[in-house]
Amino acid sequence: MEWLEMGGYATYVWPVFIVALALVIGISVTPSLRHKRVIEELRNERELAEED
Repeated sequence: MEWLEMGGYATYVWPVFIVALALVIGISVTPSLRHKRVIEELRNERELAEED
């Protein structure tokens, strides 16, 4: 349990750890989501161009 208390600094360490983890996950996921959105937009544009 002493390890979780971080020498009395747990109040500062764990929130920063959680924020850092959220940022790393966000930075990792965002490009993939953006890529999917761009691909979908390109498909829609191609479909509209083919209809004309």
